[in-house]
Amino acid sequence: MAAGGLVYFCDLSMGIPVVGLQADHPAMGRHRLVQPAQRSQRETQVVVGSGKAVIDVDRAAQSLHGLIGPAAFQKQKAEHLVRIGLVRKLLQQFTGCGKGVLGLAILQSLDHAADSFLDPGLVFLFAGLRRVVVSHVFPPFRAAAKRARHCSKPARRCAFRQRYDPVMNDPGEYRQSLARWRAGGRLLEVGGQRIAWYSEGAKGDPVLLIHGFPTAAWDWHRIWSDLGRDFRLAAPDLLGFGYSAKPHPGTYNMDIQADVCEAVAAAAGFERFHVLAHDYGDTVAQELLARQAEGRPTLAGLRSVLFLNGGLFPEAHRPRRIQTLLAGPLGPVLVRLMGRRQIARGLESVFGPETRPAQGELDALIDLVEAGDGKKVMPLLLGYIAERRACRQRWVGALESSRVPIMLVDGEADPVSGAHLADRWTELLPGRPVTRLPGIGHWPQLEAPGDVLAAAREFFTAG
Repeated sequence: MAAGGLVYFCDLSMGIPVVGLQADHPAMGRHRLVQPAQRSQRETQVVVGSGKAVIDVDRAAQSLHGLIGPAAFQKQKAEHLVRIGLVRKLLQQFTGCGKGVLGLAILQSLDHAADSFLDPGLVFLFAGLRRVVVSHVFPPFRAAAKRARHCSKPARRCAFRQRYDPVMNDPGEYRQSLARWRAGGRLLEVGGQRIAWYSEGAKGDPVLLIHGFPTAAWDWHRIWSDLGRDFRLAAPDLLGFGYSAKPHPGTYNMDIQADVCEAVAAAAGFERFHVLAHDYGDTVAQELLARQAEGRPTLAGLRSVLFLNGGLFPEAHRPRRIQTLLAGPLGPVLVRLMGRRQIARGLESVFGPETRPAQGELDALIDLVEAGDGKKVMPLLLGYIAERRACRQRWVGALESSRVPIMLVDGEADPVSGAHLADRWTELLPGRPVTRLPGIGHWPQLEAPGDVLAAAREFFTAG
């Protein structure tokens, strides 16, 4: 055992290994851990301050083996995992963590051959957050663990697998719509990267549509055909989204995404055009306004911008807990733990209570996230949260000094950028129109397409 050593614990309530801990890790601060003393071949004694626990390896391994199933973990591997476990109550004692079971998340990652998650230093950082991550980001892990304690071994395996099997691909109408959408797209190279973009309509004023995080231009499918009857439309999958390139490692920022939008507008033949933006796309549109204010010739023809829910003002943006975590140093670890159900839960949580997407539509949105191994770039894309704060003066200033009409259509039930965003808009931009949609969440174009269509037609026609 290395100098400074490792200490091993086990969650005695379930016999489930949680994490390994490195005693000399800088994050430990003032907490002092004592090397475990081997009492016998099958028991490990752990001392932390005044706390002590004795792990019966055989019993804990048997419990783990029963919960996860013999096909997934052989007893030998279970014993190895138990030896690098952590007693949750002792973890609380020396880190101040809240309640929660992290072990199931690690076990799920191991079930997918992500053994690297057991690196002691890395996993300690993962567990030593102020609130144990899985308790709040992935609550079903804890719920599944609680259910598993009260059922037989075969039932335990069934409960776990039923809850976490990937959502089955189902060739429904939404996936067919997505396939048709992709087939109708075009490709453009911007900065050496492949960009997918889509067009609709042959008459009327041009409109550039800029989608949000974490999906793609298909977000506009509910208003696409109807809006295309009155306007010429173009919409890119921004770099790192949808069917565009997703370089990893790579650089993702609003300057690059604004370049993508300018290139798509030029490829579509737009000289004077409007912009309809949502979420992440709102910030891209703000950068376009800032460039126009600087006198960039390619944006002299930008005529108006209609914003939907998004982080227009950093102080009024309330990212979800999972977004904050993915944007942090543990993002690359967390994103490997996320399956389709976790993505679905995150998407559904920001819709209005009565306007949740159909399962087929939700599956299609997740397909867009996962296309091209897209999960791996999510932590990089989420750098926009910090970028918004750093560039607040530029982008909020672009709204305040805009020479062209701007408007907000806001779903008030959105926990990220709902009624509080509309309030801040009214406070900082008096006189600029805002339409509030009660009961509508983060995706007005999907939840209230008729209202968005009506607002867009009226606004763009007037502009």
